[in-house]
Amino acid sequence: MSDTDNRHQRIGIIRPLRVQRTAEDVATHPVSGVVVYIPLQGMNEFNHRTGSLTVGPGRGLICDGDTAFSRTFPQGVSELVIQLPRETLAQLTDADSVRRPIPLDLDPDNALNLAARELTQLAAGALDRGLRHGQRLETRLLDLLTGVLSRPLTNSGPLQEAMAVIAEAHCDPRINAARLAQFVGVSERQLSRLFSTTGSSVPQTILETRLTTVRRMLADAIWANAPMTEIASACGFGSQAQLSRGYRQRFGIGPLRHRNQLQDKSG
Repeated sequence: MSDTDNRHQRIGIIRPLRVQRTAEDVATHPVSGVVVYIPLQGMNEFNHRTGSLTVGPGRGLICDGDTAFSRTFPQGVSELVIQLPRETLAQLTDADSVRRPIPLDLDPDNALNLAARELTQLAAGALDRGLRHGQRLETRLLDLLTGVLSRPLTNSGPLQEAMAVIAEAHCDPRINAARLAQFVGVSERQLSRLFSTTGSSVPQTILETRLTTVRRMLADAIWANAPMTEIASACGFGSQAQLSRGYRQRFGIGPLRHRNQLQDKSG
C-alpha cells in the first residue's frame, strides 16, 4: 500500500489504556466504511451497544466505522487495523454494511482456516516491515479478507444470530438461554431445538466458548501472572472453582498447569 493511497489500512501499537468512540464522536467525525481489527499480541475488551467482545490473537473483529465503542487494554496490544470503504466490502462479500460488531475466527491452529492463518502471518510481517510492499500487499490482504469475512457476513437466521451473540457476549455472566432467546426473537424452547441440531445446548455452547477464550488468555504472555480468579471473572465464570472444573473436563488438565505448559512452549 502506497503512502499516497492508505484508504484500506493503518497500523498501530496501542499502549495500556482505555479508549472510546462516543456517539458524539461518530456524529462529528463519521467514517464511511467498516473497520477490521487483526490482533497479533495482547487481549482486549471491545464494548459496544449490544454487548462486549474479547479480541486477541486468533480472534479478530469487524465493525461499522460509525460504531460507538470503548476498548479496554490491560496491557499493550499490537494489531493491524484495516479500514474498508463500503464499496470494497461489497466487492469482497456482497454485503455493504455490518449491522453490529462481529468476531472473526483467525485461529492459526485451525487447519481448515488457511486464509485466516495466512492473513495473520501477513499482518505480522507487514508490521515488522512497516508496510513497505505497496499495492502487492494491499491486493493480497484483500484477497485473504474475502475468505475470512464471507462466512460471518452471510450467516442469517435465529441460530446463526444466537451463535454470533454468544461469540460476542459470552464473557458476560448474565448471558443465558432465556436472554438469548429474547434477543433473537424466538421462544426458549424453539432456541433449544435449534441448538440441538448442532449436537449441543445453549449452556454447553456458552461454556465451550468461554473455555476457548480462557485457553487463549492462558497462552498470552500478558496474562502469564494474572490471578486465576481474575481470568475466571473476565470470562464470565462465577468462581475460580467453576472455571477449573470446566477447564479440566474440557482439556484434561487444570488451567494453572496448562498455562505453565503454554507459556513454556511460547517462550
